[in-house]
Amino acid sequence: MLFQKHERRCRMTPEEFTKELEGGRRDFRGITVWGGLDLENITVKGDLDLREVTVQGDFYLVHATLKGNLDLTNARVKGDLDLSHGLEGTLYLESFEVKGQIFCGNNLPLAIQCFLYFGGRVHINTKAARALAQALSSMVSPA
Repeated sequence: MLFQKHERRCRMTPEEFTKELEGGRRDFRGITVWGGLDLENITVKGDLDLREVTVQGDFYLVHATLKGNLDLTNARVKGDLDLSHGLEGTLYLESFEVKGQIFCGNNLPLAIQCFLYFGGRVHINTKAARALAQALSSMVSPA
């Protein structure tokens, strides 16, 4: 099923979304994905516009490579969000909602950004957590 570039308020299955993405579509503004969205092992060259997108389940970018910006402004994920791998550009989170947990893997800058936005729901692995703790402790001057 092919959609016009700026078509709004469409409903897609996860399979339709993935097929459109693999076919070169980068603008998904206003789309509702019925179910979880797993973009495992996908490479996206360029920006990915997910403004106002609703994912009805979990959203996984596991082993995906995004070589541009990821815009999640006003988007909603009704499950968990996993950004553990492959985000190379800027992540836009203004008014972004996640009902579940947020996973950032080893990506320390991403983990810091997500932690500042979402607080304690952000999970990073132990290597990244140690690096963050070390960086924060070096910023604190002895009393």
